Amino acid sequence: MVEKVPVGQYVWHQSEYSIYTAADIIGLEQHLENLDPNPERVLVWLKLNGVISLTLREQLNEKLEEWKARLRYLRQDNQELIAEPNDDDLDRIGRTGFVRTAVERLREQADDRGNPEREIAKAALIRLYQEHVRVE
Repeated sequence: MVEKVPVGQYVWHQSEYSIYTAADIIGLEQHLENLDPNPERVLVWLKLNGVISLTLREQLNEKLEEWKARLRYLRQDNQELIAEPNDDDLDRIGRTGFVRTAVERLREQADDRGNPEREIAKAALIRLYQEHVRVE
């Protein structure tokens, strides 16, 4: 008879998780919490997908940093997780003035599927948001 005896100190988990809402971030936290009672021995390769606002992306990044500190190792693949600014994100930058004018022009370009510079406009909106939030 062969008896299975655990000999390793670490436990490896590979997970794929979809994020669309704040509730999904809470669900991801619960998922990570339930992997093992001793997080110091857990190694995780986490593949994320979905579409989230920039505000939710900030929240997710904060939570993932907390988990990086708790787990032995956390590797992330965020290539399929898309962060797109929504109206609330853009309102956070400002509702008036020249910055808002720039935001509106970039938003129009980012929303125009025929615009060859669409991805550049999206990246500019994200950068503008990040810089604004960093200064707040």
